[in-house]
Amino acid sequence: GCMALWESLADCCYIQMDIGMSSSWGTVSILLGNQGKTEKGYALHIDPSEGVIRLRRHYEWDQSGEIAEVPCRCAAGRKIRLEILRHDQILEVCVNTEQTLVSRLLEDSAGGMAIAVWDCDARISDLHVYTRDGN
Repeated sequence: GCMALWESLADCCYIQMDIGMSSSWGTVSILLGNQGKTEKGYALHIDPSEGVIRLRRHYEWDQSGEIAEVPCRCAAGRKIRLEILRHDQILEVCVNTEQTLVSRLLEDSAGGMAIAVWDCDARISDLHVYTRDGN
């Protein structure tokens, strides 16, 4: 289910968070540009069972392939440090200061952000959202 929802984000923003997952079989998703609609925007799926973080177009029944993916060592009980930089249509995601995923968000990039969790307990901590105007 959905843990947190921001209805809008600045076009240029920097987001930091730590994610701790109780099980390596669950998934945490960061939904970007979804404008409150499940068929819009992008989803950053953190999938410890496969050791990857994937970026996909987001659909309610997601059958789309990956736009990009990076490996991620995300054992259960260990925190994952995510740093997300969004500059207009450019998305850069740094994972544990080790791996970086970079992509263009060509469609439906405006809008907010949501954090969703499936099949595990997850704890989001040290969450900060920065914008150019300092808010």
